[in-house]
Amino acid sequence: MAAITARNLGARVTGLDLTPVLLEQARESARLAGHEDIAWHEGDAEALPFQDASFDVVLSQFGHMFAPRPRWRSARCCAC
Repeated sequence: MAAITARNLGARVTGLDLTPVLLEQARESARLAGHEDIAWHEGDAEALPFQDASFDVVLSQFGHMFAPRPRWRSARCCAC
């Protein structure tokens, strides 16, 4: 998982998913990896619950494969 890998490398990590069940699985995976400090949020990538310029880097593991408007999401993530 990208979030755990980034955290293993020392990053401060925030995760976002639209699906509560997948968020719970991510929380459990992070807990098992010893990273209970990852901040997980439920939300839609087309309506991000974060202020602009909140992040230095944005990673998307699977989001773009299922996005109804992948170019819009890519442009939005790059604007942060």
